[in-house]
Amino acid sequence: MGLLKVYSFDNVRLNINPVNVIKRLGGYRFSQSEEWSLLIEKKIREAMVLMEPLLHYTEMELIRRDEHGIELEGGLMIPSRYISRVFKNVFRVTLFIATVGSDITDGEGRDQMERVIFDAIGSEGVESLVRWFHRSLKIRSKSMGYGLTARFSPGYGDFPLSFQSWFVENLDAENMGVKITENFMLIPEKTVTGVIGWRR
Repeated sequence: MGLLKVYSFDNVRLNINPVNVIKRLGGYRFSQSEEWSLLIEKKIREAMVLMEPLLHYTEMELIRRDEHGIELEGGLMIPSRYISRVFKNVFRVTLFIATVGSDITDGEGRDQMERVIFDAIGSEGVESLVRWFHRSLKIRSKSMGYGLTARFSPGYGDFPLSFQSWFVENLDAENMGVKITENFMLIPEKTVTGVIGWRR
């Protein structure tokens, strides 16, 4: 595989909906409680200072697909029957890694409830970053006359979790402060990888 062109975003303003955080906490029924909502809004403001949204991505042409998966330029294989089916009319693939850093999950100085709340905010924060990226990509692809698939991440369906290693090794993850464990878990915890297909 040749040298990949890696693009980056590091100035994204996250849009974190308190209701989504409450849902992650399993307390949607409390979303109408003013006291609870005010607490979550306060913690979101505190968390925003701690999160450092970063996203790196590259784009590769889809060379071939069969029942076992897809092949991208340079011989990169994504072994997933499900992705192969969904990417039927796809000609290009965007591969990305996104993180909001480790400070959001650093529990030092926080009680148990705060740790749980900040964990939920961190999860919503990185999802907010990915949703923003997907929307931006959709605007760009639409202006060129193309559509996009949904986002698929390693560990989803038959997309092997081990494929996380490719993102870390090829998308300049070291400069994002992202590492991977022997079990293919990403550090910082609030880090997401994925692929999005461009459809004709």
